[in-house]
Amino acid sequence: MKENTMPSSAKRKVLAPKPMTPRQKVDAHRQRLRQQGLRPIQVWVPDTRSAKFAAEASRSRDALHRADTPPRTKPSST
Repeated sequence: MKENTMPSSAKRKVLAPKPMTPRQKVDAHRQRLRQQGLRPIQVWVPDTRSAKFAAEASRSRDALHRADTPPRTKPSST
């Protein structure tokens, strides 16, 4: 009888876990975040690429500039 020198755990093939799909990765990530007490929200922000945004930003900048600039006065002739 031949004596076996390998431990029984070394004889078994260890299968690698099945790769996760992108959907499973996202779900796992969201689950971890929820376990940390977080929740998902959707935030809408202005589209800084639009012409309307650029016009409003320019208008606001000009209004602030006018408010910060002291009015010009004529020198007094005394």
